[in-house]
Amino acid sequence: KEWTVAGGPNLDVRDVRTSDSAYLLAAPLPSGQALDTLPRSFFAELLFRSDGKYGAYGGVDDFAIAESGVALLSSPSGGEQPYRRLSLRFDVLTYNQNTVRRRALVSATAAGGSVYVLVASCLGSRFKEAQPALASIQDSFRALAAPRRLRPGPEDKPA
Repeated sequence: KEWTVAGGPNLDVRDVRTSDSAYLLAAPLPSGQALDTLPRSFFAELLFRSDGKYGAYGGVDDFAIAESGVALLSSPSGGEQPYRRLSLRFDVLTYNQNTVRRRALVSATAAGGSVYVLVASCLGSRFKEAQPALASIQDSFRALAAPRRLRPGPEDKPA
């Protein structure tokens, strides 16, 4: 398919031809907060940081959160886990200082003391066409806390 993994420090896939992309962010869950009580500004600051994907060429001043809600999604263990869902519209500067309108569907969840945020986006002019694919990416996202003990200990060695 057209989607390829981008080089660099981020987990980032994109379609270079259409500028559709998806990437994953992780941030500490603020102390005393739960996913459903995080303010919208938490997500805006995380997504539009100056060292991030959308703030790298200048600040993102014009953005709107078109929709926001919480969905309870099933986990492999059979339980349910809350996911914040956001639909965003924003204008971003490109590397050649052009302003481009983008639309994004965001899915975020908390696991192991961190917030994991999946962002699937496209050019604003393509949103109607790309929205089903972006929604499929958003719906597929799951993040689960790893067991506390990741490495086998001495008691796990065969006798």
